[in-house]
Amino acid sequence: MRAPVLLLGFVLLLVGSGSALAASDCDDALAPGHAYETYRTVWRKLKKGAEPRSVEHLGCFLPDGTAGLDADGAYRLLITTAFDANVLYDYLEAQAEQVLRTTRNLGQRRGGQLAWNGGYVCEAALTAYQQTGDRRFLDLFVTYFNGVLDLRDSELGYGDEYHRRIMAAWGEYRELPWFWADPLRQGAWLAHITHTARITYPASKFAVIVKNDPALAAYKPDADRFIAATRTAIAEFDDDRFPIEGTDMDWYARPVTGGPEATNHIHTLGSVLVNLFLLDGDEDAAKRVRDILKIFEAGVTTEADDTVHWKYFPYFADQSIGNNGLEYSERIWKASQTVPLIYRAYAAGFDVPESLVRAITDTFLRYIVRDNEVIGNVSPTESEPIDEEDDNLSRLSGIVTWLEFSDYEPEIAVRIRELVGARPDLFPRGWFESPNSARGYAFFLGRD
Repeated sequence: MRAPVLLLGFVLLLVGSGSALAASDCDDALAPGHAYETYRTVWRKLKKGAEPRSVEHLGCFLPDGTAGLDADGAYRLLITTAFDANVLYDYLEAQAEQVLRTTRNLGQRRGGQLAWNGGYVCEAALTAYQQTGDRRFLDLFVTYFNGVLDLRDSELGYGDEYHRRIMAAWGEYRELPWFWADPLRQGAWLAHITHTARITYPASKFAVIVKNDPALAAYKPDADRFIAATRTAIAEFDDDRFPIEGTDMDWYARPVTGGPEATNHIHTLGSVLVNLFLLDGDEDAAKRVRDILKIFEAGVTTEADDTVHWKYFPYFADQSIGNNGLEYSERIWKASQTVPLIYRAYAAGFDVPESLVRAITDTFLRYIVRDNEVIGNVSPTESEPIDEEDDNLSRLSGIVTWLEFSDYEPEIAVRIRELVGARPDLFPRGWFESPNSARGYAFFLGRD
């Protein structure tokens, strides 16, 4: 929330460190186009150990002062209490432009930028709108997603080398395993359900937001276009579905390498399907959600203390495929794509046992984030706390996904906020480590 700087004219706003700032100085420093740079300069100086009273504009974010605090204490206070909509908007606007520019420039050498950084930019913008009611964030999303639609393979004429046709989805350049093609080839252009789900989940969430608020009727044409594109894109991968033996359910095959897709990949799709159901009661989408949940529950292991864990692949798959499959439980950044579906489906009225929601919540609080430490896997068995030397440190930003469970258990928000403030070694740029972690900053806008 923007720091209260309501004193008029040249009245001075005294900060506890003993320095003074004119209210107009804060208005300028936190104005759109300047706010993120101001915030970044402040936290960088504190992180480097600057005396709080010497940090210009610190009082704009901490108007109650920093008396008695050293640089570490002021840094922690800034990260855990100072949330400003202009700061986030500046950051997301720049990130959205960067994702589109990079993707266009790379052409058929692009990777997953639209699915990951782009998807997180969208999620953060929509969360920020929900927290503040500021329609700038909706407009930012609409502008960005129109650009994303222009980058579909069907718009660019890019042929998918795996599906052997042009897809109304978003392909990427993928390295090829030696057994798939000519060994002299380095890679191929193909699309897959995981990235398509990541790209279209925010579009489906936007459509639900618009549907639920008559005051947003002006956005309905955009929502309708985005949902039509979402349905078309998902249907492109129907040929990748295969039946699960002995059931009336199906799953998706992983392109190129074969075998079933990982649980977290299909849960990403499941979140899109939940929104399609919320929009118009789509029964096919609902059945698929119920099936994905049933498959997940069949693979969950419950420990004696009622905490839970699960493997990287679904219960019916060969669990010895690759390093992820050999883990005792799913890695925490993979789980950040798995667990949201559980709460989203629960909140949407699907038959998710509350005991499962409670167990996932308790697992997080007892083991995953505790005493400002984070373990690398869902289960503490065969898992160690993550430190700054971990090769996958940059993926830790996904921990903010668990904030969705804080509506069920508020302590989760407390733990995550304190973790980011207390561990600059794990979050070197605070909430702005990436668009992924920026979703956490968006979550706390407007909250005490």
